[in-house]
Amino acid sequence: MANLEHIFDLYEFIHDDIKFILKSGIRLKILTSLADGPRLIREIKKEHELSFATISNNMRLLQNRGLVTKVNDYYHISQTGKFQINHVLDLMKSMAVTKDFEDLWLNHNLSGISEDLLLNIGVLSDSILIKADNKDVFKPYSKFYNVITNANWIKGISPFFNPADHDLFNEISKKGVKIDLILTDEVIEQIVKTIKLKDLLKEITTVLNNNLSLWRYDGEITVGFTVTDKCISLGLLNTNGSYDQNRDLINSSSDAREWGERLFNDYLSKSKKLSAVDMASYFIRK
Repeated sequence: MANLEHIFDLYEFIHDDIKFILKSGIRLKILTSLADGPRLIREIKKEHELSFATISNNMRLLQNRGLVTKVNDYYHISQTGKFQINHVLDLMKSMAVTKDFEDLWLNHNLSGISEDLLLNIGVLSDSILIKADNKDVFKPYSKFYNVITNANWIKGISPFFNPADHDLFNEISKKGVKIDLILTDEVIEQIVKTIKLKDLLKEITTVLNNNLSLWRYDGEITVGFTVTDKCISLGLLNTNGSYDQNRDLINSSSDAREWGERLFNDYLSKSKKLSAVDMASYFIRK
């Protein structure tokens, strides 16, 4: 984290600007509207059901701050206004994510997500947290199944072994779906242990198949994560080291998918693609 003294100095410097926008929901609404393009006062009035006087008074304050300009009868957001409202909205989204999905963050290991991605976690604000309950203990896995069976490509990171996943991914890859899976040594060894000698050639052929690529990550994986062309699925390890199979975060927005690809690429950059020789060597060691 940046030098604390520098952060406190920044706070003193921008405190009034943050307070000016966040203290007024009206100013926040006006700036958000203008961020989408120039507006007449009557358009803002209709959009947010505010009185003419309320808008005019706050518009004057925004102009005095240099956040808004007026050209003819249209109000425009300034470059400074754009910067400030975008950062304020990012802050609000990040705070909403931490509050709305508290069950996922508390008592879970977040070390597998880079600081840059955690700072940009606001893109997950419109996610859905799928939780197991007494009526359906398999609800998170059922949702995960729907995610991958409807995808055109799949990129996954897994810290655990599930025999059902192994068979499922094999079948999906045969349908032409491109799959990249990043696994630990331990998970790869568990997969190999389930392979019979007579099936070894078939498994190696599957790995060589252009549609399915296995990658070995040399380190600890603390996220159970999948990103597809349609959505992301995010699970975490508990602080005791066990994987929490009872919670799964789902988000289908383009920003979330972009965030997910960045997370996947963080792990991919530290992973080695498995070859046929690698698979055979795991089998010999088992």
